[in-house]
Amino acid sequence: MQQLQYVSAGFAFGGLYGPAGNVLLNQVPPVTPDLLQAPLAAINAAVTQAAPSTSSTSSPPMTVARFCATATLLPNGKVLIAGGFDSGTTAVNGTELYDPASDSFIAGPPMSHARGGPTATLLPNGKVLIAGGNDGSDPLSSTELYDVATNTFAPGPSMIAARFGAGATLLPNGNVLIAGGGTVNSEIYDPSANSFSAGPSGSVSAASTLILMPNGKVLIVGDSGDLSGTPSIADLYDPANNSISERPLNTDRYFPAVALLPNGKVLLAGGLANVNMQIVTLTSTQIYDPSQDTFADGPSMGTGHWFATAAPTANGKILIIGGSNNGTNGIDNVEVYDSVTDSFTAGTPMSDPRLLATATLLPNGRVLIAGGVNGTNSVASTDSTCLDTAGT
Repeated sequence: MQQLQYVSAGFAFGGLYGPAGNVLLNQVPPVTPDLLQAPLAAINAAVTQAAPSTSSTSSPPMTVARFCATATLLPNGKVLIAGGFDSGTTAVNGTELYDPASDSFIAGPPMSHARGGPTATLLPNGKVLIAGGNDGSDPLSSTELYDVATNTFAPGPSMIAARFGAGATLLPNGNVLIAGGGTVNSEIYDPSANSFSAGPSGSVSAASTLILMPNGKVLIVGDSGDLSGTPSIADLYDPANNSISERPLNTDRYFPAVALLPNGKVLLAGGLANVNMQIVTLTSTQIYDPSQDTFADGPSMGTGHWFATAAPTANGKILIIGGSNNGTNGIDNVEVYDSVTDSFTAGTPMSDPRLLATATLLPNGRVLIAGGVNGTNSVASTDSTCLDTAGT
């Protein structure tokens, strides 16, 4: 396909063809370059449509196979990967550091507790707050702080509630909002006081994703029911009055991939739903518009995803990565959402199926996809993905 583009461009813009020169320009009347611009554009568009919209290169494996871990881009450009489960319900306390400059992983300092499914938040002081998780038997209320300058962990204050599968986000005032993880109550971490205080209660109790929007409010999406078929609910946190209010999704949707779009809207992609008393994986999406405070139907994906990972790309598009579409088996599928055209295109498949992987946009423009579980075993492999040179 690339050669077809080159040949077409050569004919259209003066390339030689045999002793008579450019055969197109020697026609009567001559076929000038301007007459070929539209056909050439159509060829290039067809090639772009046919080609995958991402390119992927093999990356080094992590030092430990893990899923339900955290991945945090540090101020020095490295990525801290912490905790997770190595197999089954065995939580790990190990961490590792990925260096994009050398494209390598090294073991990091251990945490004081094994934690599967904790939260990780980069603080304004450059430290990382690791909170909660599950030690393999019970949810945790303990926290710890990673100091990038010393490459060490120190104990942090305990949360008010033990949480596993919670969500966390840094607020504009420098505090951290933590919600879900087995309770509808939220709490707020103040780095200056190094303490937690109770936040407002909502409806989303588990598997939460928190999205800080440009207006300063936080959309909280996750599990707000029991897959009974009733419409799901999101929560909206308003820091101005420290309150949470419900926002109905108008559809049954649990565990979607969630991402902030460049236009300030929020994409909810896939998830699980009860359709005619059958639990199905969704291809549908919804988009939350904070300016209108409403959800609208978005375009459908090519395949169903639940517990997929969403990640932004360097040009503002969103990757929907892996997850499962048939129960608990991981998939290697990647899809690319473009908010300008409001459409999905197929990305390059990953090297391994991945459910509950991490994905991090690196300073070099690539997205590091790490770990996950393929349905049976956790994986140590990674993928390094970027959008192609055509910008699709």
